[in-house]
Amino acid sequence: DGTLEQGWGSGTPNFPYLITPLQAITARASSNGQSVSSSLSDWDLNAAADAASKADYALVFANCDSGEEYITVDGNMGDRNNLSLWHNADNMISKIASVNPNTIVIIHSVGPVLMPWLPSVRAVVYSGLPGQESGNALADVLFGDVNPSGKLVYTIAELETDYPAQVVYNSPQPHPGIDYTEGLYLDYRWFDDLFSSLDLAYRTRLSTTRTSL
Repeated sequence: DGTLEQGWGSGTPNFPYLITPLQAITARASSNGQSVSSSLSDWDLNAAADAASKADYALVFANCDSGEEYITVDGNMGDRNNLSLWHNADNMISKIASVNPNTIVIIHSVGPVLMPWLPSVRAVVYSGLPGQESGNALADVLFGDVNPSGKLVYTIAELETDYPAQVVYNSPQPHPGIDYTEGLYLDYRWFDDLFSSLDLAYRTRLSTTRTSL
């Protein structure tokens, strides 16, 4: 129902409850006299597009996960295999953006992801792994109760090859080594040094506030 509250492994707790974004947004919209329609299939693009085309705003939820190596999830043994979103998300986002100009993408992720559809959407809310209050926290941001402050803890590059280190997909070694030759040029320092194209930067300090005079 629109969230990824935590990764997997030995450090994960059992939540006493979980407020999903669909629950929280529906409740909040109802209190404002607004209505919410939803499509919960990752693969039925037509059903999602039909719902989105009739809405003032379309919220698309996407995620990718990781955890400890002793557990394999969707072919990912611990760490992610790549920087792509899971569950057909890129195709879903592109489809929704094609029918609704006010498409907002909410990403729950363990780290940076590739966003090839970014120019076609109105906004991206990067929600991380928010835990059991996931839905309420997101609703507070979407309805303007709190300022999310626009601060990222890492840089999101336009292309995967913009990053200094690359995923090793094939190696004869069970645990291949990677040479980190960038020295002190980590994250935003690397991109600043190369003047690389960025999608969303660590150094961004963008905030918005609604004021009545």
